[in-house]
Amino acid sequence: EREGKKELFENGEKRKSLGNFYREIPVATFLLDDVEKVKGPPEKRRQLLDEIIISMRPAYKYLKREFEKILSHRNALLKLHSKESLIEVWDKKFAESSYHLAKERENASVELNKKYEIVFKKFIGDKNVTSFIYDSNIKGKDILEIMKALKSNREKETRVGRSLIGPQRDDLRIVSGKSKSMRIFGSEGEQKLISIFIKLAQKEILKERTGMSPVLIVDDPFSEIDEKFVCKIIEALKESDQVILSSLRPDVLKEQAASLIEIVDGAVVSVG
Repeated sequence: EREGKKELFENGEKRKSLGNFYREIPVATFLLDDVEKVKGPPEKRRQLLDEIIISMRPAYKYLKREFEKILSHRNALLKLHSKESLIEVWDKKFAESSYHLAKERENASVELNKKYEIVFKKFIGDKNVTSFIYDSNIKGKDILEIMKALKSNREKETRVGRSLIGPQRDDLRIVSGKSKSMRIFGSEGEQKLISIFIKLAQKEILKERTGMSPVLIVDDPFSEIDEKFVCKIIEALKESDQVILSSLRPDVLKEQAASLIEIVDGAVVSVG
């Protein structure tokens, strides 16, 4: 840090942005906030799908950005009760962008299901494997069908001043067995276990795209977890080439860690 500004260096050479590191060294992180992707609002699960797509096709972020611009413009026209002919112009743009975005998210949900099932069955078993169901009000519709849906909802959308059809309202239903919603009925431990294995599935997707084993950064994976699953999580994490893990369970880490740093009250007290 120089003169209040943070700078990044690699082997003594200054780098322009953190993005350079992410492109060259794949990283997968599990933070406590990741549990919100299971138990939180739909926007958290849309974020999850978008993360998966970007890990497979980084250019997706431009499609997402374009969709958000079109959505914002169309919402502004609806709020202003603009002329039908003007809204129809943006209906077409919105329908085209929505169609491609929804297709990407549907494909991402398929890939997530595939990778999650593999890692979960390998370490936890076949019982109660979670499924991820892409839920969208334009799922299965082509561009013309989306435009028709927009027109048929025009009065309602104009009244509320925002778009009610489209991928901005997508969700990813997370179910166990045939229909049990893990967002509603899952315990805190179950929700956290699912979120950890979602991250492990994402790690596999990233590894498949880059051909490199991602560095896995994991924050406090053992709290709220049933004790019988702790060793299973450790086994799953150890499949990664490099894992940086923080935990309040030194009893677990001392037996497993290649290197252990103990921090008390913000200060390093031991390195082993």
